[in-house]
Amino acid sequence: TGAKTFLVNPPCASPCGDAYKVTGLAVSGSFVYAGDPVSAYDAGDGALLWTAAGGGSDPSADPQAVYYALDEDSTANTALVTLDAASGSSLFQVTGAHESGEVTAPVLDGMDGAVVGRLGIAYLFQGTVHRTGGFLDHYALTTHVQDWQVTGDFAHFSKPVTAKGIVYICNGKALDAYAVSDGILQWSWKPANDTTLQDDGAGGGNCSLAVTNNVLFVSSSQATYAVGLSDHTSKWSYPAGGRLAISPSGLLYISVNAHGDTPGHLVAINLH
Repeated sequence: TGAKTFLVNPPCASPCGDAYKVTGLAVSGSFVYAGDPVSAYDAGDGALLWTAAGGGSDPSADPQAVYYALDEDSTANTALVTLDAASGSSLFQVTGAHESGEVTAPVLDGMDGAVVGRLGIAYLFQGTVHRTGGFLDHYALTTHVQDWQVTGDFAHFSKPVTAKGIVYICNGKALDAYAVSDGILQWSWKPANDTTLQDDGAGGGNCSLAVTNNVLFVSSSQATYAVGLSDHTSKWSYPAGGRLAISPSGLLYISVNAHGDTPGHLVAINLH
């Protein structure tokens, strides 16, 4: 119906004070997690359940824990923090090299690990687009170590996704697939006649990913592609790019940004 269920203000009292930062959301079971410092809310009525003493990236969550990554400004080389989902108390921290600044939410890989993109930035200087590099880090949640790191042209448009032991991320103008177990490159794919994956040449760009059991959807600034996971070829494409999401009923949504005289719009594609 569109009716508002609840509205809650951020917990700007101790321990967060005026330093509360809005982040993305993570939903697990009947709880919603958000913010820096991380706070937990009842998903039904918005009641504040707990607020932790820290935060960093957008959070991720499963029934047992809440996870967030820290950037290069963190102390003691702490790279990944894990909190108890029920109480917010610290479970463990993982140290590791994390040289780049902007960080993605930890992506749980389904194999007792988490992947974090530490992303470079594209920027304009004297009319030329320059880029900083990035890193793809993997953390073992059972042994509490950073067990591999990959360097690449991972810009801030790129957010990793995982499926069936593979992590996918845009690396420059290509889509790369790495083994979750050791970070070894398994395969790579480039769109034909499309150079806007990650970088549109004007300081902007797009790389949005969504994955099913047999298809990886890759969206550049120009188009969205369906790439088969078995043969790594493009099956079809749609002539617009944007942020992607897939519904449980099998609809692919593309949130297309405004471009030139074309206004922003939402596209839904039936995958059945």
